[in-house]
Amino acid sequence: PIATVRNAGAVGAAVADLGTGIGAAARVAEDYRIKKDRTEVVTANSKFGVDRYKLLKEFEDRDGADGSYNDWGEEYQTKVDKLLHERSSNISNPRLKTEFEESQQLKIVEGAGRLHDYVKTVEKDFKLEELNIQLDEWREAAIDEQGEEAIIAIEEMVELYEQNGWLPENNQVAETFRQSAVKGWIK
Repeated sequence: PIATVRNAGAVGAAVADLGTGIGAAARVAEDYRIKKDRTEVVTANSKFGVDRYKLLKEFEDRDGADGSYNDWGEEYQTKVDKLLHERSSNISNPRLKTEFEESQQLKIVEGAGRLHDYVKTVEKDFKLEELNIQLDEWREAAIDEQGEEAIIAIEEMVELYEQNGWLPENNQVAETFRQSAVKGWIK
């Protein structure tokens, strides 16, 4: 027999020591798991932040001359969802993974809003360029005795551009046209 009356105290002390050792090992394992989880979340958060920045920068570096700016919002969402999935896949704790993905949604929406504003700026720039070309053409038509037709067409264009928010806030385009048309008629 392992335990006798004479060594029962020693066996009990050994079992107690073993229990203490197992408890300490469990605490160390728990501390390790907590640190590992925290490291995974912080790393995913940091890397996803850099990913979002680079993705937005990629769109802001485009000029949109090919008209693709209308599709940038959808492209952004597809790419940012893929990046989020890649970063969250490195989080082993399912609860923390879900929390991470949910916590990033506001940042994704903010990025989409920033991209939307940029797309509107790009669109406005292209529309203003297009309007200036049309105004020059109508100015020439007005000089060549088609003044009434030119005025009607210009008023319709300017109204359309105002309704769509493509004109600058101070509506310089209409004033610039008036000045250039007057100069053209005077010549």
